[in-house]
Formats: sequence, C-alpha cells, structure tokens
Amino acid sequence: GDPLDLIASGPTVPDSSTFEDAHQLIQKYNLQNELPTKVLDMIQLGINGQIDDSPSENHPAFSSSDYGRNNKRKQCETVLVGNNELAVTAAALESQKRGYHPIVLGTRIEGEAKHIAG
Repeated sequence: GDPLDLIASGPTVPDSSTFEDAHQLIQKYNLQNELPTKVLDMIQLGINGQIDDSPSENHPAFSSSDYGRNNKRKQCETVLVGNNELAVTAAALESQKRGYHPIVLGTRIEGEAKHIAG
C-alpha cells in the first residue's frame, strides 16, 4: 500500500530506514561519484554512530502513554486520508459527470513525463 515512512510524512511517523540502508543503495547503484561529498560524509558519520539516525518505532514520541485506569493513548498518530489512486479515481468520476470520457492508464506510473508519454 502506502507506507507512511516513505510518502513524505516527515517526523510524524517512525523511519524504518537506516544509514546502512542508504550506504547499500549508494553501492548498489554506484552513486559514490554522483552525490555531494557532504551527503556521503553524513551517511558515514551515521554508520559510525557519530550522529543519530532518524527516529525509529522505539523512539518515545511513538510510544503510548498511560492516562490512568489502563487508558493508553499514543503520543502521535498519523492517518492517511488520501493517495494518488483515490485522487485519480475521483478526477475520472468528476470528468465523467461533466461529459468527458476519461481513460485511467494507471496510478503507479513512474518516471519523467517526457519519457512516459513516449
């Protein structure tokens, strides 16, 4: 579906990625000479434990608090209210109501528009 830590939710959700994950992607796609030195240095500092990684699910911000009588409540909760598929479907339905004949080619198309359009 829509993993919250990957869709620009910022600091409101735990981050399951690590500096090591970033390092492995750089190696896998041979990006060492494509990225700024500051980025590579920061990733190495993270791998070495010299800077903190982004908050994981164990961070206190994502824990539950006890408000008495076993009434537990999360410190932070994120609710996804929409996504690309819902937006495209709604646009297609609205255009039908207005007399158009939409054709949805998909909602998971990736890449530069000039390449995708052919």
